[in-house]
Amino acid sequence: MDNKNIHLDLYNRAYQGFTPDRIEQEISDIDLFMEQNSKSLITFLKTYYSQFGSLDTLRDKSVLELGCGLGGLSHFLVKHAKMVTGIDISGLAIMNAREIAKQKELNIQFEVGDVCGGVELAQKFDVIVDSHLFHCITTNQQRKNYLSFIKLHLANGGTYLCETMAHNEELQEP
Repeated sequence: MDNKNIHLDLYNRAYQGFTPDRIEQEISDIDLFMEQNSKSLITFLKTYYSQFGSLDTLRDKSVLELGCGLGGLSHFLVKHAKMVTGIDISGLAIMNAREIAKQKELNIQFEVGDVCGGVELAQKFDVIVDSHLFHCITTNQQRKNYLSFIKLHLANGGTYLCETMAHNEELQEP
């Protein structure tokens, strides 16, 4: 098994327990899990937009969430943005994200793709949000590919937001 498949197997393992019947039966527990998992990102976005505009500015924007997993942040974003897309390397995560969004009647597009591996989406986005993905990227080539993906998919004048694990709310810049 090559290195990429080893990592993909690890990512998929995190989502094996989310079967369609469990999602249907335990949607409130899954909501709580996703809310807790996205809490710092939601706080980061609220803080950013309170300092440099408002969440209302997303109303006519397209947003892409990188490393979306089950889509917890996308569920928050869809309340504010015109269109939301989530992308993740794990097909299992995306399958579950689609099922959860369907159960909740949320209009979110979810795509399987490796943003470090040359995937291209059919559009550019006004806002791209890193969902704690960048700190997981370990090689220089993967980081270069990740940044190239962002450059390719960010609309002119668009915004890229990334909360790092060394985040300090008082040290933000536009």
